[in-house]
Amino acid sequence: AACGEEALLWIAVAVSGVLAMTGIPDEPGTSPALWRDMLLGVHYVAAPVMLVVFVATARYELRRRADA
Repeated sequence: AACGEEALLWIAVAVSGVLAMTGIPDEPGTSPALWRDMLLGVHYVAAPVMLVVFVATARYELRRRADA
């Protein structure tokens, strides 16, 4: 059980890290190019990473419940 809890802990750390990098302001402000790059980073990097983490967590939970 401790190994599974450790896996969920690292999943939570990964999610927190990815979400921390997605702080995009509402308006471009003084640097529209930077704003656009941040937006693209969220769409093409952070979103797929979050999808992979979500699938990994769901598989882990389904497997854990099947074994119980």
